[in-house]
Amino acid sequence: MLSVPLDPDSALEALAVVAVHLAASRHIVGALGAGVSTSAGIPDFRGARGGLYGARSAASLTSDLSTTRDPQLAAFSTSATKHLFSYAALVQPESRRQHLQLLAALKKHVRRATRPSKPSRKGKERAEPLAAECPTAFHGLLKSLEERGQLLRVYSQNIDGLERAAGLSAVDLVTPGGDGDGGVSGDESSSDYERSHASTSPKRRSPARAGPSQRVERAAHEHDGTVVALHGTLEEVMCGVCGWREKWRKEHTRSFRKGKTVDCSQCYERAASRRRRSKRMIRPSPLAFLRPAVLLYDDPHSFASSASSRISSIASADLTAAPDLLLVAGSSLKIPGFKRLVKEFAKRVNANGGLCVLVNREPVGKEWDGVFDYHRELALCS
Repeated sequence: MLSVPLDPDSALEALAVVAVHLAASRHIVGALGAGVSTSAGIPDFRGARGGLYGARSAASLTSDLSTTRDPQLAAFSTSATKHLFSYAALVQPESRRQHLQLLAALKKHVRRATRPSKPSRKGKERAEPLAAECPTAFHGLLKSLEERGQLLRVYSQNIDGLERAAGLSAVDLVTPGGDGDGGVSGDESSSDYERSHASTSPKRRSPARAGPSQRVERAAHEHDGTVVALHGTLEEVMCGVCGWREKWRKEHTRSFRKGKTVDCSQCYERAASRRRRSKRMIRPSPLAFLRPAVLLYDDPHSFASSASSRISSIASADLTAAPDLLLVAGSSLKIPGFKRLVKEFAKRVNANGGLCVLVNREPVGKEWDGVFDYHRELALCS
């Protein structure tokens, strides 16, 4: 792995190589972490510098997340740890309250980042470009690649939905209104969707230069959309008992800000129906409430849903589509499932004679030596 040096001449030469490959590549795969959203004012909860998990004091977190200037988020600095993003946090009333308030505060930042700019007083022009059209310059790059037909897929760990706000098409992993399975898996889970890849080597195709209006040929046409939200989204809420999903609305925001839950109408209606049939008092599960539809550590419901198998199917199909450039941005590459995904695509891109690029503000472990052709340590700008 070649780290792009700081001296101007060498850096420009390396960046020129990346730019040429970026312009010529036909099947680009993006793998995104929280670092791509920080310049839009979205807190990076994992980063060592400005991450909620790594904060040692309220003062340090407030300083590191100065772009947010949100006292509600700063209040979590001493207690908000990995536990608040685990399924166990939903069991205890106090940690559940903090979990809901934290995600409601994050939702507020997302709304700010994607809100259209207000027109100037004269009404003739806007004060700045529409934020919803391009939350950051990097998201604008992804949108441009999609419009030119070069972007095969974007796998995002982010729950903020900025890719969709930038105009990128999203893969519908679970149709709102319930995915229908609602079961619970006994498999050991982590913070990422587990995915199994076929061991057979697919037939390789030589990458070709993309024309301005040429669309990417999908390996499987049923996978409509570009962005795969690996960890869920703040655009929906879900029930962890029955799997019911619906859009995140204002009433959810009002309750979550107070740390209060919203009962799952499906679970309560099902319990009422049973009572009517059997004339017995049947209470819904204590966990029959709606929560933000994001993937949590050790979350049993998410691994039982159809989303996990669908992500695996999409990744397998994309690996057969001759990916010729891998762009990993804003990720520390520490989440097990995401690491496996990146390594699989890097292996395939290298086999196809393509380029693997990592852009991240922090160094990564030695296990990534030989995986990436170029590594640039910098924060992604707005």
